[in-house]
Parts: sequence; C-alpha cells; structure tokens
Amino acid sequence: MWTAAVISTLAVVAGALLALSGAGARAMVPLRSFALAAVIATVIAHLLPEALAGGGRAVLLLFAAAVAAPGVLARLTARRGDHDMHRRDDPAALAVELAYASLLLHKVTDGVALGTALGPSHLGHGHWDVVLAVAGHTVPMAATVALTYRARGARTAWVRTLGLAAAMTAGAAVADLAVRTGAAAVAPWLNAMAAGLLLHVVVHDLPRPGARGAGARVVELVAIAIGVALPLLGGADGHGDGHILADLGDAFAALAVPAAPLLVAGLLAAALLEGMALPGLDGAAPGRGLGAETSALTLHFLGWPTTLLRLAAVGIVAAVVRVAARRRGHAHAHSHSHSHEHGDHDHAGHVEPAAGPVAVLDELVEHNGAWLLAGAVIAAYVVALVAPGEPAALSTAGAVAVAAPIAIAAAVSASATTPVAAVLIGLGFPAAPAIAALVAGPAVRAAAARGRPALVAGLAVAIGVTAGAYALVAAGAVPLTLIYARFPAPGGGVLGLVGLALLLAIAARTIWRSGLSSWVAALHGHHEDHH
Repeated sequence: MWTAAVISTLAVVAGALLALSGAGARAMVPLRSFALAAVIATVIAHLLPEALAGGGRAVLLLFAAAVAAPGVLARLTARRGDHDMHRRDDPAALAVELAYASLLLHKVTDGVALGTALGPSHLGHGHWDVVLAVAGHTVPMAATVALTYRARGARTAWVRTLGLAAAMTAGAAVADLAVRTGAAAVAPWLNAMAAGLLLHVVVHDLPRPGARGAGARVVELVAIAIGVALPLLGGADGHGDGHILADLGDAFAALAVPAAPLLVAGLLAAALLEGMALPGLDGAAPGRGLGAETSALTLHFLGWPTTLLRLAAVGIVAAVVRVAARRRGHAHAHSHSHSHEHGDHDHAGHVEPAAGPVAVLDELVEHNGAWLLAGAVIAAYVVALVAPGEPAALSTAGAVAVAAPIAIAAAVSASATTPVAAVLIGLGFPAAPAIAALVAGPAVRAAAARGRPALVAGLAVAIGVTAGAYALVAAGAVPLTLIYARFPAPGGGVLGLVGLALLLAIAARTIWRSGLSSWVAALHGHHEDHH
C-alpha cells in the first residue's frame, strides 16, 4: 500500500508542477494517449486473462459491472456526468465542485487498480505496466485540477491536487485489505474489477489534441506505441495467465492475419466509392453500414451466400423505407410535416460532394477502427474461453439471449460483429440465430435511416427479413463457408502479414491525422474532428 501511496503522490505532484509552471501543456496529450493505450493493452493482455485464469468466466460479470459503474456514479455526483474539469467555465461554480467530487471517486478506482497491481497477490510479478499506465493517466488529470483551482491561489490548487493522491491511497488500502483478508480467492475478482474500472476511467478521459504540429503528432504516435508495447513485452511470466494469454494470442492471429487482405481491399473499395454504403444504409456513418468493408469480412468469415443474404435483406428494407418516406412526403406536401420529411431525407440520403478517396478512407477508419479491433479481441476471447461444441448445448432461449447482443452491436458496427458470429458458429453455436442477428442489426438501422415517417414500415420489414433469414439458414438453404470451424485456423501467410501491415499503416495515418481521441470516441457513439 505504501508503494502505491508514494507512486500516487509523485504522479500528482508531477502533474501539478507541470501545470503551475506552465511548461506541461504540450505533454498532456501524449501522456493521456500513452495511458489510454497502456491501459487497454494491459487489460486485454494481463489483468483480464489473469482474472479468468483464477476465477473462471464468472469474473466477466464483475468486469462488465466495473466498466459501467463509474458512469452511473458520475451521473449521481454531477448533473452532466462529466468529470472533465476543463469543461467547467467557472472554477467557483457548484458544477466544478461536483466534478471534483466525481474525480475523487474515480481516483479511488485508480487506487484500487494500483493497490491490486502492487499487492500481496502479485508478489514476485508486480504489474508495473499497470503502475506506469495509472501514473501516466494521473499526471495530466492532476494538471487539470491544478489549472482549474489556480485562480484561487497556489495553496488551494496544491490542496485540491494532493486530494487526488489521498483518494488513490484510500483505494489502494481497500484493495490491500481485501486481498489480505480474502486471501487468494479474492485476487481474480479484484483483478476483474480493476480491469473494468481502469478501462472506463481512462477511455472516458479521452485526450483532446486540437491543432497539432508534425512534431506533436510524432510524439503522440511514439507514446501510443510504447503504451501498447509495455504490457506485451513482459509476456505472461509469473502471472498465472500464460495458458489463456497464449490461446488468446493464437486466436487473435488466426482471426486477424488471414482476414487482413480482404479487409484492406474492402476499405479501399469503400473509399473509392466515396464512402457510400451499398444499397441499404443511406445516412449511416462510414463503416457503420453494409459497405464494401463489411461485405469483404462477411465473405471471408462466412462465405458468399451469407454475404448476399445480408446485402439483400438490408436492400429490401431500404427500398421499402424509401417508398414509404416518399409517399408520406407526397401526402403532406404542403404541411409542416413535409418540411420535416424533407429534412430527414436530406440528413439520411443526401450525398455530400466527394471528399476524395484518401479523406473518405480516413473517416471510415476513424469511425469503425476501434469497433473492428474490439470485435477481433472479443472473438479471440470467445475462442480462448469456449470449448468446441459447448455452444451447441444451448437451449433455444439461451441461443436467442446470446444472439440479441450481437444484433444490437451489429446495428452499431456491422463489420465488428462479423468475426464474433463466425467464431461462435465455428464452435457449435446454432447458425440460424447468429446469421439472423447479423441481418437484424443493419436492417433495423436501415429502417431508421429516414426518420420517423417511414420507421414503422421499415421496422416491420426488418422483422420480416430477419425472420426470413433465420428460416433460410435453419432450412440449410444458405450454405456457410466456415474457415474457423476448428482451431487453430490456417494462417494467412505472407499475403496476410502484408495486409496486416497495411492495416496498421492506415490506422497510424488516422491517428496522425485526428489523434487517438477521434479513434476511440466512436465507441461512445460520437466523433470528434481534430484535423
């Protein structure tokens, strides 16, 4: 605990000194980007695998709850649920005090993660990747507090800033006490909770780069690379997660490398078509609909019959929605509702002047890159944790319960859900509900593309095509090409490695262009432009 207290204090003091001296403004974005990358990599490669190795799949429930809990807590302590103090214009306002209280609660969660990483359950293999990630996250946060309260005097700024260190020390003490009283049985659950809390807190506090020169962009890219490499360089030695981590790495490589060439081809095709989705998802943000990149992934993972099924289903919904919207517009041609319909049409169907393939590619990856990575990671976890044939034992209700989140996620990112559904089917999950889920999400999004006037008709047809897809697959009328029916899957060879390198280069370009915040902001359902 005392080591955690010292580290917390040093990080807080460093942030305050940077802010009050006026020398640290340019360091904030790289530090936050480093912390974000390091935390995500640490959670995926160490904390969660170690929790799973010790506590089984049940710890995922606590992990999910920990991801959601800080957001709920923030809404209870601040009207806008936002503890970013730069967004409060008046340092003396009640909103800032509520934001500070929320921030203290968040630093307690950081302290729990820090105390867990340095606690007795990790003797001999302390998670120094977690320590550096938390410290890197704390420095700019402490600087924010110091800058906010500087108007009240240096003493007030220092007292408020050191309050963060006290909160982190309290969190570390709670973690230390839990481990000492609960022995080894508590450690996996504490790791899962720490992973979820860290993931939420750091992703919530996205860096906002604003205008940046070439030098600042290079520094941010280097910081991100170090943050990702830091947890991976340590491997699994001494952590007790070696088996799961090895399976996870093998599964991720088996998923990503062979799929990379077709995904690159799909992204380039979508960019050349000016980012316009294939028939069906007018108005969908790039990468959210059934565009060329989604079709390429579906072709790779599930074969051409399923690709045609998804395209046809969404195309049918879109056609019905267009007709319904047009009829509604004619019926109210001289009313106020017609002007709203025209506005909906412009928002949903109007095609902006072509921005050029490179700009469209950047936007496409910014909107969907984080989702694609999340989908690949989740699919790899499914492969590592689910035994072949195990999903086949699910009841009909259980299969529907698994398919429902896939359908919801497919409405957000049709591309990202494709590998998850494919590996589930390969492991024995019933194909009909999985394919129906992949159809349902984009179909519902297509139904809502032109707004309320055509929503009812669109949703009715979306339900119909989803049911039709289920029936066709269940009857065996849609043959599946499952290259992931067994693991390890065949490697992608040289072509796959070249494709993966191209994907990394494209991702690096988008981060260079708009910063890491724009990439990750898509997970929150919004997009910030920081050209």
